[in-house]
Amino acid sequence: FGPGGDGAAARPAGAVAARARVLGDATGWRARDIDATLAGNRIAGDLALDMTAARPKLTGALAADRAAAAFFLPVRSEDGAGGAVDLSALRAVDAELSLRARTLDLYGLVFEDAEAALSLADGVLNADPLNGRLFGGVASASGALAARSGMRLEGALDVVGMDAAEALQALAGVGSVTGPVDARFRFSTAGEEPERMLLALDGQGAFRGAGGAIDGFDLSALSAALAAALAAARDGEGAADFSAATVGRTAFRELGGAFEIAGGRLRAPDLRLSADGAEADIGVEANLAARRHRVTTTVRFAAPEGLPPLTLYRDGPIDSPRRGIDTAAAMNTARAE
Repeated sequence: FGPGGDGAAARPAGAVAARARVLGDATGWRARDIDATLAGNRIAGDLALDMTAARPKLTGALAADRAAAAFFLPVRSEDGAGGAVDLSALRAVDAELSLRARTLDLYGLVFEDAEAALSLADGVLNADPLNGRLFGGVASASGALAARSGMRLEGALDVVGMDAAEALQALAGVGSVTGPVDARFRFSTAGEEPERMLLALDGQGAFRGAGGAIDGFDLSALSAALAAALAAARDGEGAADFSAATVGRTAFRELGGAFEIAGGRLRAPDLRLSADGAEADIGVEANLAARRHRVTTTVRFAAPEGLPPLTLYRDGPIDSPRRGIDTAAAMNTARAE
């Protein structure tokens, strides 16, 4: 069932040991009380193969320490740099299986304590439902993978209470938000290679986090710097220093909103953040394949009274963006008022 790990591992090597009660003839066979070890991975359950239909049909129930999609549908690669997924297994048989696994690796997306109901017919694999733990939260998913003219995948994912920092680190290589998050996502994509499927990803979703924190700015330092800048402008003194406000983190009561993905590009124009002493509107645009993004955050302060809105931005590579504050717009607003 695969060695697990990076989601694109080859079929396992190493010691194989198995025992089962097997009965069969030309019409099919049944293996009961399977107890097997493949490369240290324990597998148990029952399987049956019906050979009387036009396409053989596999049925049964299995439990494993770990299971990996790449074991059944490996990525063909000659240089280790990625390649097309080998879909031949989807066309070989039909199937009705239940699967339990301590870890289920879907090309790097790892479910823990996974339970899945799987059906395979005429080259279309359905998982409905697929339940487990994902990024520390409780996940429920469903999906269909069709092996026709390449690969087409569509599905749904709902997660309650996932760790935002763990999810962002795994998916984007950053950990800029912490705290528990609930999320839902409906998606579809097509292609022959996992990387190409990311470019073709389409979907809609929403998330809500509560009692967490966001890195990249400090709201209390921002309000203090803006108040100082306004006072300096009134007194004809030099500009205030905002540098301390563009580092650190801000605790929030709530953060969330809707997002959409089209052609591998993510847009979330209307996210909202609620924190002590301030509210913020956040807009996000990201190119997932190029790993570039732009985030614009407009903060409205509740105190001190009379502070104008202030806009911050992050722009460029996701892991090393440029940061800035549009102080001029805030100062112009204050002068106009």
